[in-house]
Amino acid sequence: VAVVVDCSGLQPKAILKPTMLVKAHQTLTLLYPQTISSVLLFNYSPEVRNTWKQLRTYLDADLAGKVKFVAVQNASKTLTTTYPADVGQWLKEELAANKAQPMPDAQKRFWMSSSPHDPRGAPSFAEQFLTD
Repeated sequence: VAVVVDCSGLQPKAILKPTMLVKAHQTLTLLYPQTISSVLLFNYSPEVRNTWKQLRTYLDADLAGKVKFVAVQNASKTLTTTYPADVGQWLKEELAANKAQPMPDAQKRFWMSSSPHDPRGAPSFAEQFLTD
């Protein structure tokens, strides 16, 4: 399982809420510790990175080592070298759409198909697993 986290719009005060930290810890340590191959974080704030530095001390070192913060200038290269071409392209479009201000209406309705960018997933995924 590869996890991509887009931190766009994540407010610093939300990061420090105990419930959010507990959920992040539970997700990483209780639900998927052996099946996670990587966790890539994009569009993160300094507060997210600093919180991670504290949280990682409570995680298994192998699992903590799978978490990577991807700088803006490396995002495109990371996505195109880590994932199949259509998935990497979809993720680039998704990250850009999530950052757009104001957020496009189609992006707010992420469970619905839209054109040209389908927020539900890459074309290969949507064609195989989703129906309109």
